[in-house]
Amino acid sequence: MRKKNSPISKKKDEFYMGLAIDLAKKARPSPNPRVGAILVKNGKIIGKGYHRKAGEPHAEINAINSAKRKLPDLSGSTLYITLEPCCHYGKTPPCTNRILAEKIGRVVIGAKDPNRLVAGRGISILRKNVAKITAGVLSVSATEINDGYNHFITTGWPLVVLKAAISLDGKISAENRDSKWISNRKSRRIVHEMRSKYDAILVGSGTVLKDNPRLTSRIRGGIDPMRIIFDSKLSLPLNAKVLADRNAIIFTTAKCNKAKKLLLEKKGYEIQVAGNSQVDLKKALSFLGKRGITGILVEGGAKIYGSFINQKLADKVILFIAPNVRGGQNAPVFPSISLKNPTYTKIDDNVMIEGDL
Repeated sequence: MRKKNSPISKKKDEFYMGLAIDLAKKARPSPNPRVGAILVKNGKIIGKGYHRKAGEPHAEINAINSAKRKLPDLSGSTLYITLEPCCHYGKTPPCTNRILAEKIGRVVIGAKDPNRLVAGRGISILRKNVAKITAGVLSVSATEINDGYNHFITTGWPLVVLKAAISLDGKISAENRDSKWISNRKSRRIVHEMRSKYDAILVGSGTVLKDNPRLTSRIRGGIDPMRIIFDSKLSLPLNAKVLADRNAIIFTTAKCNKAKKLLLEKKGYEIQVAGNSQVDLKKALSFLGKRGITGILVEGGAKIYGSFINQKLADKVILFIAPNVRGGQNAPVFPSISLKNPTYTKIDDNVMIEGDL
């Protein structure tokens, strides 16, 4: 039997894996997973890397290459990798081959890869060919950074996460449709961090017409998501902030304004017709999956939330509950839901609730 790690070695493994996870968070190589790697020898970090872009070298290869610029001999070193190394030929060669060729003595893995081309085979190949393996270190955190990829690789569709700020009486805006600043400043910063994590952010045309949001990640080092707008009639004004660049897809219907569609297309915007009078969510999600979009953050409005929930096409919900009452019989409310595995986080006077649907 393999001996369990001592408390000291376990703590050391978790420390280095934590650094690898932090590296992975910098990446968005969709549709590939976010992966970070740390290479350690004689108690010192000799290499770091993360998977920057699909088609480019994977995290472990970048870590190995950075280490070899300083230390040609990597034998006996330990590789910390957040996701099981690949073992098949794709746009790049198998990472398992390079790990073995460099005679790396030990590989510590955060999470297994659900991709059927890997799914434990990477670990098996390394284990059969000398490399010592420790798997499952900080597995929960290593898995969470790839929730979109994990869903996408097993279903072919993007993970759909509904995000909303609501008042104590469940309203997402006042009766006059003013929805600004329900949540506090810290909660809003967390939302900008979330936007940097997901490939795309989705809203309905009503939200754009009401709030004119930019839908960007306004944090240092943040990555702006693709904007997806559902607009059945193409009512968006050309000067809407979400159209400030071409990083957007507008889904519309057969009943849209044909002249407006032609004008938007001439200006370089991507318009997709999905449905007759209402945007067909399944067609839209199928299209986005084929485009390699692995995760979508849905930010409203009430009709969009309701459609995803009623059609059972939402996977997770994140709610920021604020200690205020909006009131108003006609004020829009967040749809009725029941969450599985909810977690609660206090953010000053707000509470963030996350759960699965």
